[in-house]
Amino acid sequence: MKIKEYLIDNYLLNPEDKINLFFFIGPDSGLTDQRVKILCKTFKIDNNNPFNVSRIDQNELEKNPTKLLDESLTYSLDTEKRFVFLKIYSENIPTSVVKSIKDLISHFPLKDTKVIISARNLSLTLPLVKHINDNVFCNTVVSYQKSAKSLQTEIIYVFSQEGIKITDDALKLLESNLGDNQLNTKKALDNIISFVYPRKTIDYEDIIKIIPNSKLIEVDETVFSVFTGNHLETANSIELLNSSGVSTLEIIRVFLKWSITLKVACDIYKKTKSIDIAIKESTPYVFWKVRPKFEESIRKCVNLNLNSIIDRLLALEKKVKLLPSLDIYLLSYSLSRLSKMVK
Repeated sequence: MKIKEYLIDNYLLNPEDKINLFFFIGPDSGLTDQRVKILCKTFKIDNNNPFNVSRIDQNELEKNPTKLLDESLTYSLDTEKRFVFLKIYSENIPTSVVKSIKDLISHFPLKDTKVIISARNLSLTLPLVKHINDNVFCNTVVSYQKSAKSLQTEIIYVFSQEGIKITDDALKLLESNLGDNQLNTKKALDNIISFVYPRKTIDYEDIIKIIPNSKLIEVDETVFSVFTGNHLETANSIELLNSSGVSTLEIIRVFLKWSITLKVACDIYKKTKSIDIAIKESTPYVFWKVRPKFEESIRKCVNLNLNSIIDRLLALEKKVKLLPSLDIYLLSYSLSRLSKMVK
């Protein structure tokens, strides 16, 4: 059963005892991780106890399809319950992993085992998700991202409680950097309030100095050198990023964010033939400083298969996680190839 959004917070503190499988999905991975941690605290899970806690990831389960069931049927040695965690990285879940999960569910109810699965942004109409939601011993928690409008409202409200105003350009910059992860929002807003005290106005320069990922703004230049097909600038930008302190995974995620935004803008441009409309309707907000490069990117990428580029970036993220010692090489090679795809 899918837990209704307004009930989730209370549910995680008071889960039904009969539930064997807790399925966490949704586009906001930060909020998903936070909710899993809350459930772990509710169950008082001791992560240092290997006899009662088992952790499996997608790759392990692909290699050993029975491992999920085997771990779930193992009895706890010294506590009432055993906990099995499964992490799924791919939005296209391998058939063998789907079968492993369904095999597990066929053995429900289990007396002493709780299985906690974390996955990506899976559609509620997927056969596996529907199969889980239809089982009385399973519950699904979906973590949605906030819309741009609701995030702006939250930012303005939090600052107004402290008697603080934020300028429009600062608000839009802050929104574009917080919009994909609710977990960081409150911490970032608290940091900003502390930073500007005792002043009562927040401007663009404040946000540049404060936000946790302000260095990622520098990555935008590399993004647009790739999407405008500027090979020399791409090579130079990558070299600068390697010494900037921004991690390879953070760089890839900025590329993913802009790739998705660019795809939306290109789709709108194809329909309307208007760059202004395409940019105005893009989410997140395209800040004025990057608008000229973004316009050029739309014109140069409008006929590219951007879905394929997004898939390549997701594959790159996975490779970097598997081969962290080769992260810089993998990043440089992949971005250079992407740049050469743009005419």
